[in-house]
Amino acid sequence: MAKRRTSILDLFPVELLAMIKEAIPQGDIRTHVHFYMSFPPITPSLYGDEEEEEKFWDTACMQAGLGLLPGETLHPENVRWKKIAFDCIQYDGFCDHVECGRDLLDDNADYMNTQIDDNLRDISRALFFSLIPDEPDVHSKGTVISSTLGYIHFHDQKPRLNEFRPPEDDAFLFDPESSVQHPPHQLLRGHPVAFRSFASFPPTRRMMIGGTPHKDFIEVENVYGVTVWDVQSAIQMKLDDEVPLKQMQEILESNDYRAVFPPGCDFITMMRSLTTMRHFLSFYRIKDMEFVDWVQNTLYITCDYEPIRKANPKSKAMIY
Repeated sequence: MAKRRTSILDLFPVELLAMIKEAIPQGDIRTHVHFYMSFPPITPSLYGDEEEEEKFWDTACMQAGLGLLPGETLHPENVRWKKIAFDCIQYDGFCDHVECGRDLLDDNADYMNTQIDDNLRDISRALFFSLIPDEPDVHSKGTVISSTLGYIHFHDQKPRLNEFRPPEDDAFLFDPESSVQHPPHQLLRGHPVAFRSFASFPPTRRMMIGGTPHKDFIEVENVYGVTVWDVQSAIQMKLDDEVPLKQMQEILESNDYRAVFPPGCDFITMMRSLTTMRHFLSFYRIKDMEFVDWVQNTLYITCDYEPIRKANPKSKAMIY
């Protein structure tokens, strides 16, 4: 009688499992996470000891286009990349939003592979950012702005006096397939793959955002690469700042304001309705952020908008 197979090693020798692991691109963290968990304790052992594992997951997350959040940049040595990788896949690996989940991870890995020189793909995160993007033209093959930035949106109104809304609960992922948005159920902070993604490829340590209702550029910085979260945080801080009338008029004229404020809308009521960037974004959404130029080590981008609702000319509330 043939001996009954009782162990995974009877079916898959360790050497074969090691070959499978090496065949998985390092930036494919979704497959690595599932492979790691597939045959414990054998497959975890293929990733080395604790120190080797951490180095692997750090590089893997880097190649998957995932960066550090503001609170993590002060002491990056304390960041546990294995936990980050597993959390991203557990909570977001199967997200079906067009700018999240597997599709976004695949796009990120592709850009990290195609936009950055080969000799920068397997180095430490610290060394990477000591070389790039101070000389982006030397180390990269062009610049791609993350399309996820075109899906960041915010609550229409700031919190009321008796309402508390932490800043991290302001931004949400706009759903282009839904006619009605539900911000509490679409919060960006619930999508770690999206908010950890680099905002550009190659990543930059400093970004300037133009094309907003504000006169000055919105500055964004992260010494380990500006992420989608960094961009939304910088914009969120400016949402409720007063915008001069001239600046608001200029951005309205460049964005087909008659598609939002049809004939019959009172000019005074219209301008009373638009005194902040938040007010402006209650009628428009950021459809895209486009590359402008690199100036030394700073990446300049600009916002492109599309209308999302129309004002009611018959409104009696003295505000649209």
